[in-house]
Amino acid sequence: MADGYGGIVAGSWRCHTAAWIVSQTDTSAVIRVEARFQAVNGWHFAINGINGSVWCNGQSGSGTGNANIGTNGEAVICRKDFTIAKSDNAKNISCSATVSQSAFNGGTSSASCNVSVPGVTYLKPNPPKNVTWTRASDSSVRCAWQANWDNAARKPWHQLHLWIRERVGGGGWGAWTARATLNWDATNYTYGNLKANAHYQFGMWASNPAGDSTHVDNTAGIHTTPAAPRSVNVTRESSGRVRITVDVSNSYATSVTVERLFDGTWTAVGTASPVNGKATLEDTSVPAGVVQYRALARVPIYGTDTGRGMLSSAWASSATVSTIETPKAPTVTVPATIPPVGATAMVSWTPTHPDGSAQTAAQVKITRPLGGGDETRDITGDVTRASVTCPTLGDYTVQVRTKGLAADWGPWSSVRSWHVANPPSVSLKPIEGTDVVTQLPIVVEWTASDWDGIARQQVHIVHDGMVVYSVTVAPADRKLTIPAASYLPVNGSVLLIEVTVRSGNGLSTTSSRQVTVAYTPPASPSGVCTLSDGYMMMVQATAGTDTSAPATGHLMVERVDPDGVAETIADSVQSGGFGFDYLPPLGVDYAYRVTAVSASGAAASTDIPARIDSDCVVFNFGLDASEVLPVGGAWKLTDKPELDTTEYHFADDTGLPRSYGTGDLDDAITISSSYLWVDATQWRRIRRLARTYSRGWLRTLDGARMRVRVSMHQSISANGRMVDFSADCKELAWEEPQHG
Repeated sequence: MADGYGGIVAGSWRCHTAAWIVSQTDTSAVIRVEARFQAVNGWHFAINGINGSVWCNGQSGSGTGNANIGTNGEAVICRKDFTIAKSDNAKNISCSATVSQSAFNGGTSSASCNVSVPGVTYLKPNPPKNVTWTRASDSSVRCAWQANWDNAARKPWHQLHLWIRERVGGGGWGAWTARATLNWDATNYTYGNLKANAHYQFGMWASNPAGDSTHVDNTAGIHTTPAAPRSVNVTRESSGRVRITVDVSNSYATSVTVERLFDGTWTAVGTASPVNGKATLEDTSVPAGVVQYRALARVPIYGTDTGRGMLSSAWASSATVSTIETPKAPTVTVPATIPPVGATAMVSWTPTHPDGSAQTAAQVKITRPLGGGDETRDITGDVTRASVTCPTLGDYTVQVRTKGLAADWGPWSSVRSWHVANPPSVSLKPIEGTDVVTQLPIVVEWTASDWDGIARQQVHIVHDGMVVYSVTVAPADRKLTIPAASYLPVNGSVLLIEVTVRSGNGLSTTSSRQVTVAYTPPASPSGVCTLSDGYMMMVQATAGTDTSAPATGHLMVERVDPDGVAETIADSVQSGGFGFDYLPPLGVDYAYRVTAVSASGAAASTDIPARIDSDCVVFNFGLDASEVLPVGGAWKLTDKPELDTTEYHFADDTGLPRSYGTGDLDDAITISSSYLWVDATQWRRIRRLARTYSRGWLRTLDGARMRVRVSMHQSISANGRMVDFSADCKELAWEEPQHG
């Protein structure tokens, strides 16, 4: 509370003013001011109708009161509360009062005092928003922002503060320093006097009496134009290869661009990123001659953001470097095949110039057999081949050397050689004198010779454009006998018989003759087919009886399936003997072929039609398929083939997988039937087969024959005499039965 006392009237009373803060908020305070009548000097009063007035910070109030007080007592004549707006800082508010009365000892007395009001209770301000730093020039950066104060929330801006830090010439960061303090309503600022070859970071914040906002910093920073590289050093590493090292430790370069000067033209070499202030590149395609390099440093304008512009330094150049080098020995190619006498051989070479220079000259040194015209040939320019005449038999050699930009010749190549010869001579004699084969075996005779000797001989028989017989013959042999067991030609066919001779020098010659097969076959055989109870076919083969034909040596029996494929049932049967077919197809037309073969190998065949009509499917078991289990009755067969696939999901708009076949097939077959229980014979037989064999053969009524894995099941109940039978099969890769 603050008090003030006025002048004493008539030595008996005076004005006493009292003021104090009765309440306050963050932004305002309520001050109560009272005007009091106070007796002094031992006086006491009983007076009515005393006038009083109060003032506070330009506001006022008045009232009338009474003073019935004892000695030196006082009474409040006027009281009023005033609302005062707080300022940024604490302030003193002047308060005053006046009391007057016209009764006893009348007069007027005034008094005043000061009340201290604290400042507004602020909160720390919001930071500036949408702050940007933009390169204006190589020496200035413009900063712009948007206002973000909030007076209603007691977060006004009183000032804005901007600061800066820099690193220059490849050095480290300096300290942050204040650059400017701006009024609260500023929206931009330009940082000037920036240095070249530097990297700057900027920051700003707002302040009010409560303190500072958070800082908004440009941590990536902005670069100014970098300095040219401190040095560009070059080292010749090897032929056509130069290493370039660029020192950019005097800047903040993020990349270095290098160019090569050759023959008055600058050519881009590449770009590299510095490591510890140095960038290294290798130029791997340096032309032969004197070259020089230059490099410049590059840095993004904005931190590391290369997409918003780059700054480039001036070029810095290297010393010159020479890449000219003496050639190495060339790689020489000579004829891969042997040319005949009198031909021209082509020699070629590939220059080996480490400096990459083109061939300017070459020399070819040629030696011929028996001193037949040796020479050294001079070639001008970039020609890399030479023709060599070969007038005599024997071995020829060649060496080559080349010259590039260097003054000296390179070394001679290694010696390369080739052999000149004529192909061998070969003549095939007429077969049987007339080129008509009337009997077997076929006898082939020929003559052959070669200057380098015979190294390899081969005999081929060609029928309908295909080689049907081929054999290699010893180099010294000039005759070959081909028995019927090795090759049995079809009677009436036309054959081409060839003899190919290769000499020791690698050249070859072929002689051929066309012959006609016209031998006399044996008499046509006959055959009788008999079906057994086990669905096995017995074929009795009998030789023909024509005594004018050659005698039959043995008979062969084959099954010819509906698709024309023949399968041997018996390969050596005497007349009247049998061929046993344990797995003939069911329900389709097919045939058995009986073939009579004479002692010479001539043959004659007879086809016997066959068909097995069955009312059941048939299982065969055992190595030779000799155990047979027909499944009859009201049988049922279910065939479930399934092709294997693999599914993949792809990034397309279907959302579904795509399927690809693997080519693998799984075929599940189920057979079910029933039979009447007569005694336990059939039950025991099926049980034995099921416990003995896991694999067998299955024949169905469409002619199909399958190798299967099989599992057989039987069941019978006590109240019936029917046995339920089923077999689960899985088709396997085909295997033929083993016949003894």
